[in-house]
Amino acid sequence: MSRQRRRLGRVGPEGMHLMPSELHVALQNKALAWLANKVTGRGLRGGLEIPIAPGYIVDALAVCDFQYQFEQRYYSELAAPPPSVCVFEAKATLADFQSTFGEHAGSHQNRHVPVGTLHWIVVPRSANWRNSFDNRPKFWGILQERGSGLTELYRPLAMPISDAEYYSICASILWYQ
Repeated sequence: MSRQRRRLGRVGPEGMHLMPSELHVALQNKALAWLANKVTGRGLRGGLEIPIAPGYIVDALAVCDFQYQFEQRYYSELAAPPPSVCVFEAKATLADFQSTFGEHAGSHQNRHVPVGTLHWIVVPRSANWRNSFDNRPKFWGILQERGSGLTELYRPLAMPISDAEYYSICASILWYQ
């Protein structure tokens, strides 16, 4: 699994590039580690800060093959399990969460449209934002820090994607440096 990717800073006021906080990066890495425990021996391929659509850079992304129990957990309502493309958005602060998933999401409206089969928002253990969680699109699940790992508070809804979308995302992971 490839977790080391070039850090793309966010663009702040007056075009300054802002680097993600240590907590943000820790949440990204924990997301991929959490997922690694749920895949088969075929493993997963993932990375951080992957651009997958114009103006959309996901915090963490992985293509994987789930173990049977997790395939049943996430894809039981579908006739056949689709290829698994897992998208993670790390939110270190409530302000960051609300700027992306709140009522006035602004430039983050693309987060309201599914781009993978499963989507999770990863939040710190200190996050007591339950009222805010209700504003997220329902296909996004919630993972919260617990101990040295993550716990799933809300399960995401599976969103099948086309083969063309799947292969495009795979190419994004394979060829992005």
